[in-house]
Amino acid sequence: MILVSNFGILGSFITGVVNWVVTASITLGFVNIALKLIDKKKVEKKDLFFQDWGLVFMYIITNVIRQIIIIVGLILFIIPGIIFAIKLQFVDYLIVDKKMGIDSLSKSWNMTKGVKWNLFLLWILIALINIAGALLLLVGLFITVPLSMIATAYVYRKLIVT
Repeated sequence: MILVSNFGILGSFITGVVNWVVTASITLGFVNIALKLIDKKKVEKKDLFFQDWGLVFMYIITNVIRQIIIIVGLILFIIPGIIFAIKLQFVDYLIVDKKMGIDSLSKSWNMTKGVKWNLFLLWILIALINIAGALLLLVGLFITVPLSMIATAYVYRKLIVT
């Protein structure tokens, strides 16, 4: 409401788009950093913002498609949505690591065949770790969220090889 009254509808739209692009760049930057840490490569400050703008926009498009798939699954009695989210969890990693576009959806889907239950258990473990971090006055999340991303990157590296 405040954005609409101060900047108008067009200003709010532009602000929203800029926010979306910056958030996407930071998200992919975190994924890039997690992969670099797993690969024992040097991490630099510039890695925080993913600089390949073509891939950033591809991530935005792919992420919208992924979210629609997950929401449809959630509407279909919740469990299909959880399964879809597990099957599509490596889309971000594929975009950063393999420079993939929309085809990252099918690649993530295929690389999780036969390991859905293990990934679900990993999700539960990561959720419990992050809840513990949140219970420590939210300060613990500064440790548990990066740890979660590194754990996911490690699993991604193991699955991408097979």
